[in-house]
Amino acid sequence: MFCCCVQESGDSVVEEVTVKTVAVLPPDHSPDFGTFTLSIPTADFLSLGLDLDVTSDTRPMIKEVRLGAVSSFNDANPTQAIKPYDVILALDGAESATQISETMTRKLRDLVTIKLSRPRKHQVQLEKVGNLGMKLEYCSNSAGAVIQEVASSGLLAKWNRSHPKDEIQPGDRILKVNGMKCAGPDMVEVIKSERKLDFTVLKY
Repeated sequence: MFCCCVQESGDSVVEEVTVKTVAVLPPDHSPDFGTFTLSIPTADFLSLGLDLDVTSDTRPMIKEVRLGAVSSFNDANPTQAIKPYDVILALDGAESATQISETMTRKLRDLVTIKLSRPRKHQVQLEKVGNLGMKLEYCSNSAGAVIQEVASSGLLAKWNRSHPKDEIQPGDRILKVNGMKCAGPDMVEVIKSERKLDFTVLKY
């Protein structure tokens, strides 16, 4: 509240002017899928409490939310909760998996800004009658495998042409194959051995 004094004929007249502050609040709900940004209070916490899958350097994915600043934020803001399989696009300006991991190991600012991408789940059914036409990125403990490259020819490219609105692209992740959730090397063995493949794909 501010006061403005105006002098008129020797009398002091006081006009009260109320200044309203408009707070810019985050959305009430995080989206079902897509990109969104949140501010996480961290003053009372030593860590964010996030277990990351850094198979893809450009798309570190949250495997688990443990005790920490994020779980506290989730409890207080259930409609904005950060979830497993969300990908961190940026954390206080850090963008690569290495930079994000380094930021998480340092002392956090009292308010951390995190930009996330939430996937849609798609089912992709293929019968292996030829080359799948995709290159996968994975490691020994990765959650499934990240699609690194889709060839212009092959079974996946053919599927994409039939489903242009749901086209599977590099950066998407195969989470399950034939209903089984397994680490990258095991998933590759299933893909090699099975003729009919039902992929659960996280599309970002």
